[in-house]
Amino acid sequence: MSNISHSNLTVVGMHQDDAEAVSTLFNQIVQALPYYNSTAKESEIRKYSAELLRRSVQHEPESVLIAKRNGELAGFCFSENDDGLMWLAWFAVHPSFRKQGIGLALLARLEETYDILLEARELLGDVGELVRACA
Repeated sequence: MSNISHSNLTVVGMHQDDAEAVSTLFNQIVQALPYYNSTAKESEIRKYSAELLRRSVQHEPESVLIAKRNGELAGFCFSENDDGLMWLAWFAVHPSFRKQGIGLALLARLEETYDILLEARELLGDVGELVRACA
């Protein structure tokens, strides 16, 4: 698959060296979610540790997509293969990089890589706008 790159923004499959930073950003995003209790947060964070992210990309190289702006991690997209159907498991943009097209670039790369079925929950707020913009 091709990499998406524009305006100092690059979207690529995660390299092994990026796993710690991606896991740390994921942890920050999950910890900030008001609708997850502490048990749910801990459970999700365990599922996406740096080691498990590395294993994921060893098995399916495009399962973890990352966006970098000027070399700095700006967002991520985790997908999972379920019997040949790819599911968008997690998708987030670092708060300081929001409203800059990074989410759209991540989804564009995901769509380029896989046929996707996107199901969004209304309680996720801005994601509804993003999904409508991509439709």
